[in-house]
Amino acid sequence: NKTMMDYLLMQTSAKSGDLIDMILHKGIAEATSGWGLPQWRSEVSEAVHEYSDRSETLFPRTTLDSVGQTFAKHVKLESTSLLELALWNKRIHSFERSNSKRQKVDRDAHRVMCGANIVIPNVLG
Repeated sequence: NKTMMDYLLMQTSAKSGDLIDMILHKGIAEATSGWGLPQWRSEVSEAVHEYSDRSETLFPRTTLDSVGQTFAKHVKLESTSLLELALWNKRIHSFERSNSKRQKVDRDAHRVMCGANIVIPNVLG
């Protein structure tokens, strides 16, 4: 069950290293371009650059795995944040529709009561 990256990592030519770098930079840049926090994009980008700067690293697979783990962690953070935001937004809109007096919306209270603390662990678990 080898992946394309596994085969590329078995190659010793400079071209295979350049190809891995290109795949990482292009793939990560496209995947993270819409993320909300620039800090998350930056952390993933730094992991890719660390791999690219490896020069004569003896264990490129370990470094590549580190890039994958960093990316997976931030994908989960982004997904969790978007899910919480959607639940919060739904809670606020349902309050506004049911409230005929147009009272001021207590956003913090709705964030706490939106159910994200129940939904998110079940989605990620």
